[in-house]
Amino acid sequence: MFPVFISLRPHTTGQATKKDDSAWILDPRSEESTLSVGPPTTTMAQSKKPAKRSPQQDIEPHPVKGRLRPLSRLIIHPKWEQLLFQTGQAWIGIRSEGSSIIGACFDCKLHSPPDTAAPACSGVIDETGKTSSFACRSGFRIHSVTAKALEIEFDQIAGIATRATFHAPTRVYGEIFNRNVVSVDVQMSGYHGAAVSFDKILKVWRMDNEEIKCTLKEQGDISVVKWIPGTPLSFAYSADTSFIRLYNVETNKVLRTLKGHSAPVRVLTFADKGRNLFSASQDGTVRLWDITRRDPIRTVAVHLGDLINCISVQTAHPTVTTAYSASNPSANDGRVLLYGTQDGQCLRIASVASDGVLFQQQVDSAVSCCAFLQHPYFACGTDTAHIYYFDWRKADRPFAHWQESRGSILSMIAHRGSGVICGTQDGTTFYRNPVAHPRNDLTMEFCGGDEPVTRVCQYPGNLVTCCRDGKIRQYNL
Repeated sequence: MFPVFISLRPHTTGQATKKDDSAWILDPRSEESTLSVGPPTTTMAQSKKPAKRSPQQDIEPHPVKGRLRPLSRLIIHPKWEQLLFQTGQAWIGIRSEGSSIIGACFDCKLHSPPDTAAPACSGVIDETGKTSSFACRSGFRIHSVTAKALEIEFDQIAGIATRATFHAPTRVYGEIFNRNVVSVDVQMSGYHGAAVSFDKILKVWRMDNEEIKCTLKEQGDISVVKWIPGTPLSFAYSADTSFIRLYNVETNKVLRTLKGHSAPVRVLTFADKGRNLFSASQDGTVRLWDITRRDPIRTVAVHLGDLINCISVQTAHPTVTTAYSASNPSANDGRVLLYGTQDGQCLRIASVASDGVLFQQQVDSAVSCCAFLQHPYFACGTDTAHIYYFDWRKADRPFAHWQESRGSILSMIAHRGSGVICGTQDGTTFYRNPVAHPRNDLTMEFCGGDEPVTRVCQYPGNLVTCCRDGKIRQYNL
């Protein structure tokens, strides 16, 4: 057990208002909402369609209207665990409504280095002689401290109550690259990782000892790398501007080159246990591939003149296909594609079997990331740090919609069923779940860097992020 001494010294760096922040979440099932979103924006395909319209035009997008205040959040130094060990002091604060900050100096001398396993501290002894969390006049309450996790709550301002667990990385891979990591993926077994840098270099390494197993250099940019499910050491990556290569590490050979796009490929995702591959390109298309063939099976989505920034694929729940097959027979295929566009600022769901669009919603700005969650939810993040949650059962408006007091939402993955983990432009990575926590006042924050987190991925029990500072960080989940 390591000794822990806790104290908080209030320090105000800004003035927080006492306005009610009850408008953080919009719940369409509630009659009362402090945020106007305009009339219902029905986006499911209707049975009566105008004549001579392509399937991609069957549904007109409708914007979500209304002004949002940025969500308040707790903040801390990105390397707080090192500061507590070296100096015994770190600063914590809360950003209220996206601008004003209240802060306090947090003293907690750790006598064990942060890279060693240390047991949790259950709290401190209060004046009654009972073990409890520690509070001070500034409104911050420390609930638990370990060498890798710090749980803080703030409840001083009326209408604002938020709680966050800050996680320090359990491991930092700092020697793989020295700058600008743009994509990372880890095998589900956790044995090997693969990452791409802005320098057009791809590396594969062992997660336990950082031994480099493979290094590839391409003439054109490499935007993304993904491990092929069900294969021991094979992965796919974008190469030579518009090609996709399948590569095996053991043989150090290209298994196959997939050609069909006319512009750089930005996103890859596998389906059907690795047999099928979906790719999104700057040519405005999403293509479906059988990785045993060189040519695409079909083009799932076409938006010429626009960029498709993100995709997510799932097999639709039976209730979805039953509800919408009457107006959209294409829903009977089962597999559906969720994707977001840049200039069009739209989130769409299309059938994989045809060009039929099942859902379309215009948002506030470019859709930078999206994810299918546990049925019936799906979500997206935008360049202006807005996050939208939708419910298949009532998709005429967002189930939840809020703005983060952070940079652009650059990446998103599903976690714990209906929650999301997001990486942002300002270097923060966080978890929220408005389904489980309707007030959206509980978060997990993954610390360590202050430059853009370009990609996040996970394997059982672990989160991995890559950042433009050249670091790849691993966290316990």
